[in-house]
Amino acid sequence: MRTGPFLFLCAGHSIDHIFMLLFMAVIGFTVAPFWGLTYGELALLFTPATIMFGLGGPLAGWLADRWSGPGMMTVYFIGIGLSSVFTGFADGPVMLGAGLTLVGVFASIYHPVGIPLIVRGAGDRRGRLLGINGVFGSAGMAVTPIIMSGLLAAGGWRAVFIVPGLVAIAIGVVFHLRFRESLPLSRARTKAPASQSGLQALMQTWRSQPETERRDFVRAMVILGIITVATGLIFQALTNGVPKIVNHRVSMFGDDIFLLSATASGILVVSGLAQLIGGELADRFPLRRLFIAVYAGLPPALAAAAFAWDMPMIAVFTLATAIVVGNQPISDLLFARYMPEQWLSTAYGIRFALSLGSGVVALPLLGLGFDYTGDFALLFYAMAAVAVVVVLAAMKLPAEAKADAAATVRAAPGE
Repeated sequence: MRTGPFLFLCAGHSIDHIFMLLFMAVIGFTVAPFWGLTYGELALLFTPATIMFGLGGPLAGWLADRWSGPGMMTVYFIGIGLSSVFTGFADGPVMLGAGLTLVGVFASIYHPVGIPLIVRGAGDRRGRLLGINGVFGSAGMAVTPIIMSGLLAAGGWRAVFIVPGLVAIAIGVVFHLRFRESLPLSRARTKAPASQSGLQALMQTWRSQPETERRDFVRAMVILGIITVATGLIFQALTNGVPKIVNHRVSMFGDDIFLLSATASGILVVSGLAQLIGGELADRFPLRRLFIAVYAGLPPALAAAAFAWDMPMIAVFTLATAIVVGNQPISDLLFARYMPEQWLSTAYGIRFALSLGSGVVALPLLGLGFDYTGDFALLFYAMAAVAVVVVLAAMKLPAEAKADAAATVRAAPGE
């Protein structure tokens, strides 16, 4: 993959996370007082955006498979930008809610489209480039408070919506002009007869496969579904809980908000950078065994976190989050290994929706568990048990030799 398109895909990952975090923060800090509504009332306006952020993924992936991945990236950049600018001109809660919902719709495009484009176009550097791309996503979350505070000071809450929106539109226009013809990321799927739809071609291929391979495929789909939901649950619970967990379990800083916030940020930064290690490992070792080996370190780390306080807590919790986040490039490539290439983006869209949907369980478990017990030990034990399920499920995936022989993802040579 050439540097140019890859940098745009990395920028798109940052933008995706910035927009989804930025707007929830700004409506709480400034928009709620502006219209005399409570934070809870305005937070409800963001709920449809979060729903569409997950539900829109399968459709976005399907459109990328049936039409164009690069084309959908142009739609993503310009669409999310226009939606953001529209939101910035909101004259009341209804218009604000509509604008935020549109932001969620277009934000749903990135993961099921951008990640498969990297997988298809990165050649033998897929793991490394996925790791770098993941760091850009984590960096987007890290810089969101800085962007928000700077734009608030410079132009008020409307600027927080309008300025990033204009930037996204500009990136989309440049992306389209530079790569609409030459972008080497087009689908590499097997050509079907003109009279056949993609689904018909897929079903014809399915019927032509031996019974044993079909059984292996079904088994892989069920197991990958379990792994996706379980790892999404762990990811959502741990990453969303970092600030509160640090504040509760790290007592050596007293009530020093700066040191507690810096510690939480440091944990997230380390976990984000761990994706670079995960990506490098993914390029060097068999994916299934590597995934099992890495994730097997999570249950003991979480069990230790259930007892730890202060510096030991920082150490083991950083290790746990680094495993969860750093494993993302490995997980992405393992998922692609078993997927039919002609439906790769659609499959990623479904995977993203399942993973994000885990937050429906993760966030109540995080909050209600603490309210009930006054601590996070129960959360750590529960997530350790879920991690054991992930490892056991991964061990049941079809053997890597079979997966390699039947793999339908054929990456283009690296450029």
